[in-house]
Amino acid sequence: MTMFCLILLFSGLLCTATAEALYPEAIQRPPSVLHDFQKNNVSSSWALGHPKEWSDKDALRYEFSDGGPYRYTSGAIFATALSSDERFLVTVNTSNHVSVIDFATGVQVFDRTLSSTYQAAYRAVRVLAGPSGYEVLASMTYQEVQKLQLSPQGEQIGNVTVYPGGLLYEKGSPSTSHNERLFITAVPTAGQYTIYDLDEPSVHLTLNNQPDDMYDASFTPDDQYVVTRSYSYSGMPGSTRMWDVKTGALVRDFNNTNSETLSISPDGSLLATSLSWEAIQIWSLTNATAPPTTLTFPEKTNINGVQRLAWSPDSTYLAVGTYKNLLVWKLISFPELVQWYQIEANGHDVSGLLWLSGSKRLAYRVFGGLEIYDCETNLKYRWGNSPNSHWVDGAYMVENTILAKGKGWIGGWMGMLSLDRAK
Repeated sequence: MTMFCLILLFSGLLCTATAEALYPEAIQRPPSVLHDFQKNNVSSSWALGHPKEWSDKDALRYEFSDGGPYRYTSGAIFATALSSDERFLVTVNTSNHVSVIDFATGVQVFDRTLSSTYQAAYRAVRVLAGPSGYEVLASMTYQEVQKLQLSPQGEQIGNVTVYPGGLLYEKGSPSTSHNERLFITAVPTAGQYTIYDLDEPSVHLTLNNQPDDMYDASFTPDDQYVVTRSYSYSGMPGSTRMWDVKTGALVRDFNNTNSETLSISPDGSLLATSLSWEAIQIWSLTNATAPPTTLTFPEKTNINGVQRLAWSPDSTYLAVGTYKNLLVWKLISFPELVQWYQIEANGHDVSGLLWLSGSKRLAYRVFGGLEIYDCETNLKYRWGNSPNSHWVDGAYMVENTILAKGKGWIGGWMGMLSLDRAK
């Protein structure tokens, strides 16, 4: 029996009273802006028809039939991923139920409930395209990763493989190499990372690190090195280190303590790390002796934690999502803060950063919705955040953003999954 429904016209199935009762902030849309995007000293404005609701006719919606629309109800979607070739969309719900959807048709081609004593981790599912099909990786917290092998048609091949540890999902880490053949797990209590090769199941490499509270990792574009990060809430010093993927040798120690997140530029020349809650540091990966460049936050930003770092495809711009703020630096010759967006709402993060159309548009998640800023037209677009929308958990909207470039769709999930035309 099909466990998903595909709706081209959102019919407002959620009860408004229910949404408002569970999440009173759902009716506060969009957030008040303290500092807006600007071009030539002119503040941005809303594009025609925006802000808009997900109930518009172009919206797609997927939902589990065995659970409610909210994050913590049974059956709600906990994680979702789109294959790099945009063939399959994979979702995992709070009941460890995995569904694979043919993205072109919206038809479910596979579903299975994973057997585990642990619950699927929030945001921690990956679907990788391989030479003979696809691998679906689902993390059960930081305890185990279950791998499903799928045929090119989405049918299961063989048995489920279980790996110790968990995928790195705290700050949007991909946990996978660019060629989609390697993935990395962490065992926090043991203080170690492990790299696995999907093409050679017997091969794995352990990177030793001190036990800490939060983990992150990013592969260089050529997949020869991986940079790991640990952050401690318990008072232990954190670390940022670069390792050789083939040998496991420690190549470089950045001596960067308590970095919350990291990101390597697409050209592989720069590494961005957060310096606690104080600043962003830019490290050269081509000159190990060069000191880092420090990007300081403007006054009154009240950062209180860096959520995401996102490089533009040409490695020219760095977007930084924090508590209440979105900042963009231009990094040519010397760093220049070119955009600063700040909201008034307390307790809300700006996250899910994603560059579109090269460096022309920047997508981000804020206050229960998805927004896009067009740097050329100085216009903003917004989806979600209405009393009839299932995206009602405004204060904690930190999920990843799904982008289907080939079809021009963009979206994300909160209990259910919504996609809309990215225009």
